[in-house]
Amino acid sequence: MVAELHCHTSEYSACSHVNAVELINRAYDLGMQAIVITDHHYQWTDEELKVIKKKAGVPEIFLVLAGQEFKTSNFGDVLIYGLKETVEKQKLSLEDLRKKYPQAAIIWAHPYRHNKIPKKEKLLHPALDGIEIFSSNYTVSESARALKDWHELKYTAIAGTDPHALSYTGSYPTIFDHPFDSIEGLVEELKG
Repeated sequence: MVAELHCHTSEYSACSHVNAVELINRAYDLGMQAIVITDHHYQWTDEELKVIKKKAGVPEIFLVLAGQEFKTSNFGDVLIYGLKETVEKQKLSLEDLRKKYPQAAIIWAHPYRHNKIPKKEKLLHPALDGIEIFSSNYTVSESARALKDWHELKYTAIAGTDPHALSYTGSYPTIFDHPFDSIEGLVEELKG
């Protein structure tokens, strides 16, 4: 199963220049089977997702799901999947976030950006369910470093385009070994 796991909409992320319907249509046109909208500090409701999916006119089998991007006090940005509520902008550590939402899948978003080299202890932190190793936010050398660390440390890895414009939406999808049909299924795959 192929899915876009990290993208932002102009509806709820001030940094984005593309609306949800355009993102959904682009992902579908590129042959993906799912898209997960991860706006900054906003969790789309199930009702909102139904409305935009209908507006996009994609087949029922195409999944439109929501997570959110949250800025932690000690790890920077993480992607959170599996919640039905917005985690309001506040000062929370990764550990606090994990304690508050044990059922969620938490992925460290773009930790290699700006030539950062994350320490092994952080990459293998038990509160994380995975690491985003490919992203439009990375240079070639940052992607190479992320790939090398993934091969060496064997953590769960995802890709996420993190688009803020339509032109590069879907550039870095994640390929799953097993299909899923809900956000709970996605969480199970990420945690597995």
